[in-house]
Amino acid sequence: MITNEDQLTKWAQGPGATEQKQCEDTISMIARILRPRYGTTVSILPQGSFHNRTNIAGESDVDIAVRNDGAAFHDLHAMPETARSAFLAKLSDLPYTFQDFKTEVHQLLTAALGSARVERRNKCIFVRETAVRIDADVVPCYCLNRVNASGTVIAQGIQFLTDRGQLVNSFPDQHYQNGVTRNDESRRMFKRTVRILKHIAADITTRNPSATVIASFFIECLTYNVPASVLIHSTYTAAVRGALYHLWNGIEQGQASSFVEVNELKWLFSDGRTVEQAKDFILQAWSYVAD
Repeated sequence: MITNEDQLTKWAQGPGATEQKQCEDTISMIARILRPRYGTTVSILPQGSFHNRTNIAGESDVDIAVRNDGAAFHDLHAMPETARSAFLAKLSDLPYTFQDFKTEVHQLLTAALGSARVERRNKCIFVRETAVRIDADVVPCYCLNRVNASGTVIAQGIQFLTDRGQLVNSFPDQHYQNGVTRNDESRRMFKRTVRILKHIAADITTRNPSATVIASFFIECLTYNVPASVLIHSTYTAAVRGALYHLWNGIEQGQASSFVEVNELKWLFSDGRTVEQAKDFILQAWSYVAD
């Protein structure tokens, strides 16, 4: 056992007030820069681990979605081909492309902060930290409407087009609400267990810089597939052991295909995430809490 209950207790806690304020100030700064141009036609939304309250001390950035509320992508995979064509024919053309929108956001941030602090990347616009603010991944995006076979919108999220031409979508509102519900059901142990596992991942790479561990979002979603009842224990050691054992056992019994993201609208093992990566992390994490 690499760690102990005292260490896990520390790791279960969220960041301190100073780091939390840096996140909030960074989001406010981005809003102040973009609001004069867009007014209420865009929503500027914190997302990711900061918004979901699963962030840990030392996480390097905050994710900020800049959602154009007047434009939308549509997920039509459930519709028959003929119905899909008819649906698309009814949509109005947008006055500018998604890449135009991303370019304009990039230009506004650069004009306000300088090119030394702002960098356009494949999936986002990266804004470098200052002494009082942290790094930010600013993600220009459109609304996403998931449509069923009859053409009814059944879920709404966000989607963006990377500079390399890949469409990426997520459902942050559903992720947030489901995380809150699971945390309540587990007597606050869900998010604490997520933080502990994130700290374990960070410690693995600190001890061995060449080690590969799964991403923060992957850890949170993996843990979500543990029932609340499994997480309820009097010690964090027992909770983490229970979570890891449940996940390993489920994978070995062929249940991985039913694992979901926290939003419950996407399968966990998609977008490049694999069962082998999950198993490797579970084994590494187990060494931290094994007898």
